[in-house]
Amino acid sequence: MFSKITVLVPIINFAIVYCFIGKLFNVGITDGIGYAITLSLLEVLLFKKWIWKIPIIKRITGIENIQGEWTGTIYSNYDNKEHQIEKIIIKQSYNKYKVVLETKESTSFSEINTIKINDFDRNEIQYLYKNEAPVTLRKKNPMHFGVAKLELINGELVGSYWTDREIDDGKNTRGTIKFTGQNKKGNYDLISLFDIFDLF
Repeated sequence: MFSKITVLVPIINFAIVYCFIGKLFNVGITDGIGYAITLSLLEVLLFKKWIWKIPIIKRITGIENIQGEWTGTIYSNYDNKEHQIEKIIIKQSYNKYKVVLETKESTSFSEINTIKINDFDRNEIQYLYKNEAPVTLRKKNPMHFGVAKLELINGELVGSYWTDREIDDGKNTRGTIKFTGQNKKGNYDLISLFDIFDLF
């Protein structure tokens, strides 16, 4: 949906600038194209940074604001125990986000991610992450990659994960994740004014 809008926005802006405003201020085609592109970049930046969070816009797009600091738990088949997550930080713009997850033994950073509305009309995030432990714990917990899928259900992000780290029986480690207690206080916007050339 967003990619279609970003194609239409410059065309609509050019029509407005050239056909209407241009007649009043004698704006030529070349200038009209320049003004339309500049105006389009500004509009997309404003949408991806602020406008998408407005409740009526969220009802139209279906994309919820999940940015902020969360707490949560992970259950792993590595030791068949539930582990408390010290901190989960989610930075988000309209169609991009990053996840940083900290436990007492390691930190995970999302590398590749997507957000979509699934078949149950729920926000679903999927991401590839890299997990690194402090030097003193790397023998026990070596660097590894994993994937996670979470659904937003009743204000909680709930789902599962899988890693490329093996346990003794040759199976890959995997488990469940639950993020709770979202705190939106603070700046967790993924996009900044310096991202104007990476808007599309």
